[in-house]
Amino acid sequence: MSYADLSAVLLSAVGVIVAIFGGVLAVAAFWGFNQVKQDAIQAAEKAGMREMKEQIESGSIKGDIMQEISKLTEKEFRSDRMEQRIKQVVDAVSFSYGNLKKDRELDLDGDEE
Repeated sequence: MSYADLSAVLLSAVGVIVAIFGGVLAVAAFWGFNQVKQDAIQAAEKAGMREMKEQIESGSIKGDIMQEISKLTEKEFRSDRMEQRIKQVVDAVSFSYGNLKKDRELDLDGDEE
């Protein structure tokens, strides 16, 4: 075996070692990236929830939420569905002559919507 053959074998071995090391490094980098990504998502969720709680409890968004709730509540009270529900319950109570079981059934039927 000549010096040229020995150097070719050694260079090939170094190339294989570098390739294996590169593959291991790539797998570690991919795993690390996914882990960092998951940690960043969790941290963002926690920070977002904390900020939302703070804003809802004392921030400017509390007024906006209360205003929207008022609008939706008033809209529901003025809807035809609510009027029909009230008529059904009033008719059932008026004509049931104290049949409390029927009142409870009507009350439970309305909660399913």
